[in-house]
Amino acid sequence: MARILCGVVAGVVALALGGQVALASDLPPETTFPIDEPVTVETAGDRGGDWAVTVYGGLVSENKFSRLLFTPWDAEVDEDTPWLGLSLSKRMWTWGEDIAFELEGGAGYRFGDEKTGEFWGALYTRYDGFFWNDTIYTTIAGSTGLNYATRVSPFERNKRDGGAKLLHYFAPEITFADPDDKNLELVVRLHHRSGVFGLFDGVSSGTNTVTLGLRKRFNTW
Repeated sequence: MARILCGVVAGVVALALGGQVALASDLPPETTFPIDEPVTVETAGDRGGDWAVTVYGGLVSENKFSRLLFTPWDAEVDEDTPWLGLSLSKRMWTWGEDIAFELEGGAGYRFGDEKTGEFWGALYTRYDGFFWNDTIYTTIAGSTGLNYATRVSPFERNKRDGGAKLLHYFAPEITFADPDDKNLELVVRLHHRSGVFGLFDGVSSGTNTVTLGLRKRFNTW
């Protein structure tokens, strides 16, 4: 009897194991799901080269800075005082998707009656998050820095506070480029040096120059 019971138990176990093996072998192969491709977000650091050379020219204006900033097309300029400038800049940092910080150094010269050279160094903050950038790539930027003139020009000296060689440099600009070639930009800049309401040697006035130029960006130096 014991032998019969042992045989029955062994048969049941064998059937159970056989069933499990069969069930396992009948399972469909493991299904794999495709992994989505990573989404590339275009940031300010990806938009054109980090380095840039800008060449621009313009005319000195007697209008107030606030008027020129909002209605530059109404500028009253001195055609006898042309200005020409050149600058080198480098994108140093980016913040989020739309903001970049650039360092710039430049030199300019006022011709005609002014005959004054200028040198400046500035930190620019640039924004390029406009919704129409797929049609025309647009950026706006503003600076803070120092501007040194080789002399106090007649234009500045004739103002009520006499002028100074070293003044603050604030030069807002707007740029336009082909979305497929962001390394070549059209630049409209309001080249502005002033005493910031008397902060520099008691000077409250300064010089405004409406300029137009071209900027070439590149990634190697």
